[in-house]
Amino acid sequence: MNDIGDSYFTILVDESRDVSTKEQLAIAVRYVDKLGQVIERFIGVTHVNSTNAITLKAAVEALLAKHFLSLHRAFYIHCFAHQLQLCLVVVAKKY
Repeated sequence: MNDIGDSYFTILVDESRDVSTKEQLAIAVRYVDKLGQVIERFIGVTHVNSTNAITLKAAVEALLAKHFLSLHRAFYIHCFAHQLQLCLVVVAKKY
């Protein structure tokens, strides 16, 4: 991931509760290297005490900082499966 440098990258974030009911946050980054290849790297999983915005933001920033990446150069891509699920919930409530 050293070749990201000052380039923009996307972050892919997902959280889930493990069998012990602890919330876990997983983060991956995706970027285009100097050869034009799309690279995707998993950067870590961390435990979070809460799933509120402040806690999740702090966890994301901490994992990015560990890899010398700035949140200011990142674009978040929302999970399309989750977006579809949210749409289905809205539609199901109507009928």
